[in-house]
Order: sequence, then C-alpha cells, then structure tokens
Amino acid sequence: MRRTIFTILIVTVIVLVGLFLAYRILKKGFDEVETSKVPIMSQCKNKIVYTLDMDADKMLLQEDCLSRRGYFNLCGSVCSAKGRPTITVCAYTCELK
Repeated sequence: MRRTIFTILIVTVIVLVGLFLAYRILKKGFDEVETSKVPIMSQCKNKIVYTLDMDADKMLLQEDCLSRRGYFNLCGSVCSAKGRPTITVCAYTCELK
C-alpha cells in the first residue's frame, strides 16, 4: 500500500515537472524573438511599421508580429501625422488589435 502511494506520488511529480518544462520551452519560443534584430521604422496607435525594404527578413517580422498578437501585412501603409495625407507605399506592418 505504501509503495503504491509512493509510486503515484513520484509519477505525479515527474508529470508536473515535465508539463512545467514543456510550458517554459514553448513560451520561450514565442516570447524571445530577438527584438534587437527587428527593425521598427515607426509605431502608431494600432500598427507597427517595420520597414519599406522588401528584401528584409519577412519571417523575423512575422514572428515579432505574432508575439504581439497582431496581423502581419505585407503591404500596409505608413503612419501619418495628424492633418497630413498618408503616403501610399507598401511597408511591412503589424496591424494590432
């Protein structure tokens, strides 16, 4: 009887430690996009404009946008100042919710 309880306790601890480690590994993968390598040209209330350079690493920008829980736009507009017209160009942007 004691041996059964001890075995169940050990198995439970191993499972909990495994779940905790899996959670930390998955969370680290989403949270640790290297922001130093992510170019941000400008930031508005509801979007981030990464760059106008269409040769930039698109995957890195998409990962950053995903980590911010946004929608990655391959041809978004740049931020405009109040009272000024928006320039019509394609920019990699992250549309925030």
